Amino acid sequence: MAFMFNFSAETADDKKEGVSDSNCPSVQVADIKCDKTGNHHLTPASEVCVHKQSEIDKSITVSSHKVGSTILKYLDPSDVEEQIRSRGDKEGAIIKAISAHSDLVAHVYEGGLKIWECSLDLIHYLQEVDIDFTNKKVLELGCGAGLPGIFALKHGAENVTLQDYNEEVLEEMTVPNVLLNSPDDKGDINGRCRFIAGDWSRLESFLKDHDITSKYDIILTSETIYSIESQPVLHDVLKALLSPGGTVYVAAKTHYFGVGGGTRMFEDLVKERGDFTINVCKEYKDGVQREILKMKLTHESDNR
Repeated sequence: MAFMFNFSAETADDKKEGVSDSNCPSVQVADIKCDKTGNHHLTPASEVCVHKQSEIDKSITVSSHKVGSTILKYLDPSDVEEQIRSRGDKEGAIIKAISAHSDLVAHVYEGGLKIWECSLDLIHYLQEVDIDFTNKKVLELGCGAGLPGIFALKHGAENVTLQDYNEEVLEEMTVPNVLLNSPDDKGDINGRCRFIAGDWSRLESFLKDHDITSKYDIILTSETIYSIESQPVLHDVLKALLSPGGTVYVAAKTHYFGVGGGTRMFEDLVKERGDFTINVCKEYKDGVQREILKMKLTHESDNR
């Protein structure tokens, strides 16, 4: 069940089938290397590129999700996981998560092979309010399977940057999903999509150093505020990368039991910092309570 891609990654000089509705992600603390101050080493930023000879093995199941008239295709996560397991590579981030029987391993793997519930919430919200992506520059942070970013791409976005903590996730899941939803012209994909791995705190400098769009009209992110530790970093990267007049949409659970994060805590942080206005624009009360948050730079809010 080989899933063959020919990728290359440019590294800076210092240089997430089935929807997961887990209310309490199982976060395992991995053996993380620290510097002399006791701080975690940050994962360097890198870019994954698509080559014309890239192809998807037909033995891998392709699933789909319909949003309005839009059909989003994606590789079955269990097939991708099994393929990675079959290679016998014991060093990869995904294998470490599989070995730990966890969807999330702190500072190692952030659930990129899962189709997370809130990412689907976000896509349905974007469809419901008819967000205009025409000629917009879009960033999806913590993209995993990349479905919200792919939705934007299929609805006229000028370009989409898909970012995930793990380069391996981009190679195994994100890029293939973009290919499944795109025309056969892979040159067009390279022209409209960039795939960036690494820690959020390295993202702004990497984009500037590699002459990639450093300000975005729309930033999308889902299930990324479960960790209290990561919320300030997310706030800072949103502030750095959002264009004046731009909008951020955050899809998440109201509270992540066992790990502490959630929409109320993130909302409090944003209000305390004062750089954004923030409001709940959609609530989902079926099952675990979930929300869509809308953020705009201070004094730029609108009534939509």
